[in-house]
Amino acid sequence: QSLTINLNDGMNLIYITKNGSLTNDNIEFIHKYDNNMFPSLSILSSPFDVSIGSYFIKTSSSSYITYEYSEELSSVFNIDVSIGWNMIGWNSDDSDSRATLTSITANIIESNTLHQYDSSNNSFKLISDYSDIKPNIGYWVKCTGPGQISITPNSSNLKLSDEGIKITNDTTIKMNSTIN
Repeated sequence: QSLTINLNDGMNLIYITKNGSLTNDNIEFIHKYDNNMFPSLSILSSPFDVSIGSYFIKTSSSSYITYEYSEELSSVFNIDVSIGWNMIGWNSDDSDSRATLTSITANIIESNTLHQYDSSNNSFKLISDYSDIKPNIGYWVKCTGPGQISITPNSSNLKLSDEGIKITNDTTIKMNSTIN
């Protein structure tokens, strides 16, 4: 299985929820966030293996990256967090879908600490709407202690297309009509 993740020219922050591989020929470098460290990955050829987590990717032009994985994507993304700053995210093949961030461990998300990377300004911006979490990108969030948080795709993510109404968990309801 695979999905396409759009990349802007310059630095990008993505989140991977399943072990897999990434393919793109425009990558200048990639760093994986690992417990407050950013080790550089050796990119000798594409595709290259990735594990669950956040990645800073610098590209030479606007393009996309193909993320290939073998297991089905979850309908709910539970993420273990530690005290302090954590990188989180979720994946979907529908880049227009949105999800809601909640604490499984009571009140561990500090208020006003959810940040999304803004590649146009090369900075992080504060996100106040926890029900508007975009897929395939990474977010910073500060937690008061160790525990678990959840990212759940919103049930209101209905898309009307020529093939019917698409629900973000890939369920399609076909609607037939006749004109009299």
